[in-house]
Amino acid sequence: MKNYTLSSPFEDIPLPQNTILPTYLVEKANEYAAQGKTTCITDTITGESYDFGSFDRTTQSVASALYKRGFRAGDIVIYLTYDLSKLHIFFTGVWRANGIPRASYPEDDEATLLHRVKESRAGWIYCEPEMAEICLAVASEIYWDVDVIVNGQAKGCLSIFDLMNDDGSAMPKLCTNLSDPALILSTSGTTGPSKGAVLSHEALITVVLSMVNRPLDKENPNLTITKGTHISGCVIPAIGFVDGAHVLVMHTIRPENVFEAIKKYQPRHIFAFPGMLLALVNHPLAAQYDFSCLQWASTGGSPLTHAMVKIILSLPNMKKVFNIMGTTEVGLVLSTMEFDTDNAPPDWELPGLPENSVGKLMRGVSAQFRDLETGEQILGPNETGELYIRYKGMFSSYYKNPVATQNSMTSDGFFRTGDVGFYDDDEFLYVVDRAKEIFKYYGNHVSPTDIENVINNHPAVGEVCVVGVVDPDGGGYIPRAFCVILEDFQCTEEEVVEFANGQLPNFKHVRGGVYFVKQLPKGKTGKVSRQLVEQIKID
Repeated sequence: MKNYTLSSPFEDIPLPQNTILPTYLVEKANEYAAQGKTTCITDTITGESYDFGSFDRTTQSVASALYKRGFRAGDIVIYLTYDLSKLHIFFTGVWRANGIPRASYPEDDEATLLHRVKESRAGWIYCEPEMAEICLAVASEIYWDVDVIVNGQAKGCLSIFDLMNDDGSAMPKLCTNLSDPALILSTSGTTGPSKGAVLSHEALITVVLSMVNRPLDKENPNLTITKGTHISGCVIPAIGFVDGAHVLVMHTIRPENVFEAIKKYQPRHIFAFPGMLLALVNHPLAAQYDFSCLQWASTGGSPLTHAMVKIILSLPNMKKVFNIMGTTEVGLVLSTMEFDTDNAPPDWELPGLPENSVGKLMRGVSAQFRDLETGEQILGPNETGELYIRYKGMFSSYYKNPVATQNSMTSDGFFRTGDVGFYDDDEFLYVVDRAKEIFKYYGNHVSPTDIENVINNHPAVGEVCVVGVVDPDGGGYIPRAFCVILEDFQCTEEEVVEFANGQLPNFKHVRGGVYFVKQLPKGKTGKVSRQLVEQIKID
C-alpha cells in the first residue's frame, strides 16, 4: 500500500544539544552584543527600545525578583499585555526562574481570567495598567496570594520595571528540561471552546530555529504587526534574537500607527495579517504615505488569495509576499518560502509556486490528508481531506484537558488541525478553510474560500467573507457574501453577485446575496471571524 504521508523537502536544522530556548536566546544576545550589534526590539509608538547587550542582565533580574517573591519551579504566570517590547524579557526571566508563562487575551472578561488563574493555580498576573482593576478583582477572589504586575504603574501592583531593575542576586539554578512546558497559549476557539495549548521547550526552540534566516531582514528593521498572545507574536521576536535582527513591534495596532512606523523606520520587510497588508493599498489614509521602502512582506493568520497578493504587490517596490501558515497547536508549518537556498532577500519564493497554494511543508514537518468521514484513510494527491500534522514543534497537550488532547491526536502522533485541503502532484499544499464550517454549510466539495477567491478578483472588493444562511426555499444552507468595498470604487451589491455567479458553477452561486459592510468583524486573534460575520444583521 502506497505511503501518502508527506515530508518536508527541506533539510532539518539540528537543535542545540540539551539547550532550552532561554539559554539559547541569552547566548545569542551576548554573541551579537560582542559583535557590536545594539538594538534588538523597539516599540514604534512608545519608543521603548531594548538591546542585545542588556538582555542577559535584565532577564536575570526578572528571574531573581520573581524568586524573591516566592516564585518556584513549575509556577505559572498569566500574561495579558499588549506590549511586545518587553514580553520576551519577561518570558525569558520567567523561564530562567523555571516557570511557565500562560496567555490570556487582553479582551477576556473577569470570569474567563478568573477561570484561567484558578485552573493554573497562578500566583502572578502581568497586564497593562488599564487592566489592573479587573486583575486585582480577580486576585481578591483567590484564596492564595496573587501578585499583579503591570507594564508601568498602578496602585496596588508591582511594576515590570521593578522586576527588571532587581539586582539579580537570587536567580535560581536552571532545572528545566526540553520536555518541560515552556508556554501555554490560548487557542482561538475556531473548532470549539478556547483551550490552553502547552508548548514544550523543545517545541518552542524547534519552531524558532525552523525560521532561521527567514523572513527577517538582518540589515534593516522589521515591522512586525502581531500580538503577544499569538504564536507569531511569541515566535517572531525570538527569531530576531537568533538572527541578530532588529524587530519593530506595536503596542496599539491601527492602520495609521502602521503607516507612521513605516514612514519613520523605513523597513524593507513587514509581517502582518493579510487585512493589514491590504490596508497599505486601500485604506483612506494610505495615499498620504510613501511605502516605497517596503520590498517584501510575510503574512499568515487568515487565507491569502492570489487576488490579495496582486493588490499587495501593487505597492511601489513590493517584490514578494510570503505566506506562512500555522496554528497555536502546531506552530509554523507551511510556507511559500524556499529554505534550501542562499539567495539574498527577498528571492526566497518556492520555484513553480501555483496560485493560492500555501506552499510546502517547512523543516521537520510531516503531513497527511485524511478522509473526512472517518479520518482513517490517508489520501493521495488531489484528494480533498482534513489536514493532519506531526512535528517536533507542535504542542504536547491541552492544559488539564486529556480528553480533548486524545481526541485531537492519532495513535502515531499526528494532530488533527480542522483544516481542509489537498496537495498536488508536486506536493504543493492547498488549505481551503476550517472543516466544521465548510461541511456545516456546503457538503464535501465546496468551501467558502472557493467563492471568496472569485469575489476577491472584483476590482472594487477589498475584503470578503462568505457564510452559510438558511435557504428560504428549503434544502439546507446557501452562501451569502459580506464585502468591504475599496474607497475609490463605485459598484452595487447586484454587480458583485453577477460578477461572482458568472464565474462560479451553478451549485456555488451566491444565492444568499452580497452585502456591503464598512468592516468585517475580527475575533480575539485579529482574524476575520466567520462566526461573528454570521451574526451580522441585514435590513
